[in-house]
Amino acid sequence: MANDYIGQFRGEQIDELLQTVDTNVYTKTQVDSALAEKVDAVSGMGLSQESFTTAEKQKLAGLSSYDDTALKAQCAALASAGAKNELSTENFSVYRGNGITVTRNSDGSLTLNGTQTENSAFIYPMGIGVALGPKYVGRTVTISGTPEGYGPDKCLVRIYQYNGTNHLNDNGSGATGTITSPDASFDIRIFPGQTFDNVRIYPMIRDASIEDPSYEPYAPTNRQLYEMILALNN
Repeated sequence: MANDYIGQFRGEQIDELLQTVDTNVYTKTQVDSALAEKVDAVSGMGLSQESFTTAEKQKLAGLSSYDDTALKAQCAALASAGAKNELSTENFSVYRGNGITVTRNSDGSLTLNGTQTENSAFIYPMGIGVALGPKYVGRTVTISGTPEGYGPDKCLVRIYQYNGTNHLNDNGSGATGTITSPDASFDIRIFPGQTFDNVRIYPMIRDASIEDPSYEPYAPTNRQLYEMILALNN
């Protein structure tokens, strides 16, 4: 039957029919191979959906709520290490120092020598005309540094407030008070006629909440860190 059917066509007609047939088809082997690599559809998952690997799931399951208590404690300890003494004497200057010399030591303390001959002299640890500034207004601080036996009429560490009230004078055992003027300045007053022989002054401003009166050098790096932490907490 097939031969009879083919016999109805001439050779050239058969060639024409073969040219119209699409020969770009897959074999059964190719189809089976492609099907073996397909991804089955999963309900609720999109084509571009990402999922955790087993290792990632195990790691996630092992996590717990983050506790930063220890980190905060370490930051507070580091900050307080340099926050005690807020007074730098690096740029100190002397006003009307007639007969006395002032030397700054490596720990920020000041050594006095000589005799103040006339009027009172003033040592400004922060520099002449430098005020404590607005950030101190409303703060309660403690000042110290007057050598034992020299206050209040030989040498006096003080905070002078230009609003005329609430001056802080350390007579030798420290003084605590609230800063009310942004123009308040820290100075050391040397009275006339007083003689000093290698007398060492340890000027310090500390927050009134710090009870320990022992001197600690100013540490700018830690102090700056402390202020950054305060700013973040606020």
